[in-house]
Amino acid sequence: MLPPPIVTKRAIQQTTTLHNNHTILNGNEKQLNMIKGDTTNINQTPSTYLFDKEIGLNPSEQLKKDMLLELQDINRPWTLWFVRIINNHSGRLHLRYITNTTEDEEEDSSLDIHIFCLDRRVHFIGWQSNNSSVYFYDIPTCLKLITIDKEKLIDICLSQSKKQFLASNLFKEQEEIIKHRFTEGMKLEVFESNKQNIHIGRIGHIHNDYYFDIIIDNDDDNNTNELSFIGYSTHPHILPAHWAAEHKLALINGENIRQTKDYWNLYTEKNGIENLYTEKNGIENLVLERCFNLITLNAAGNNRVEPGMKMEMIYTLNNKDYVFSVTLIHIADHLMWLRIDDTSLFNDDKLFYHVLPINSLDVFPVEWAKFNGFDLITPIQYQTIIKTYEQNRYE
Repeated sequence: MLPPPIVTKRAIQQTTTLHNNHTILNGNEKQLNMIKGDTTNINQTPSTYLFDKEIGLNPSEQLKKDMLLELQDINRPWTLWFVRIINNHSGRLHLRYITNTTEDEEEDSSLDIHIFCLDRRVHFIGWQSNNSSVYFYDIPTCLKLITIDKEKLIDICLSQSKKQFLASNLFKEQEEIIKHRFTEGMKLEVFESNKQNIHIGRIGHIHNDYYFDIIIDNDDDNNTNELSFIGYSTHPHILPAHWAAEHKLALINGENIRQTKDYWNLYTEKNGIENLYTEKNGIENLVLERCFNLITLNAAGNNRVEPGMKMEMIYTLNNKDYVFSVTLIHIADHLMWLRIDDTSLFNDDKLFYHVLPINSLDVFPVEWAKFNGFDLITPIQYQTIIKTYEQNRYE
């Protein structure tokens, strides 16, 4: 069921005043005559009110409960599927995949997604048709075990979406995925988020002009049990050769052994490569610096953050959003190492620390939670009993 028409508070006040008192607002006699002559549409809000920056709704407020959106699959981002908005809390969307052809059947909530509306994966219905040369509808990888009538659901969702209206520029502030310049086999450094180490890796299969596989080397001749994920041109976890050494971080090989700072120089000498960025005798070349699009907060490269700063970070735990107080403990270029100040909700000590890019939609300045109506899990407060001398005796 679709939500009722959106009406702004100011629009209601103006319409009510005109209807009851027949007064002229801002000298607009034409508006008065229209209302006097035809009152059938008096309670309908003019579309200009909805998107006026001063009196209308901001982009996040236009996304209402039960509206449908398109969401890119996290494992196959060139495919999209339909999701329903379960809740919108200050732009933080609680989304649920559409899996049933009738509204009587309840949809599975165990695979719900909590994501901000400006995340690069979220789109309005019809975005796929505008980019059909690369993207197409398909069942998400997390739903492969569920029986879904794919074509019927596509028709139903597209039909239902015609009853809702979203501004075409609603998601214009999203990160744009640009074409990459990588080729299969290129060597590079990769940040692995689970162990939070920097590994030696390579470019794997090229899926299209925008997405490719990133493979972490394991020094196994059979290439078994290799870790891989989908990358794109601005992915924060793909790094050029020498990046770890330049930032005084360890570079780990496939056997989890720390490498020396001159690893890449030794690599080129060993394989007879005269230039770091050329290919010789079939040996994989290193990725050219110009292929990377590492993010910064501004053109000058000034990140405006430094170790010791307090921030707030949103994290989904057991299908619920929590906002934690965090401390910035290290920063290297575009990556921030954050420590959770109160870890009482985590059973895994690996979750005490998080490494996020500086443009992450999950990190905010102090008091963001208070301003947006989220409960903040504050730092642990330690109480210390101080003993003092009084009459040469302890109390």
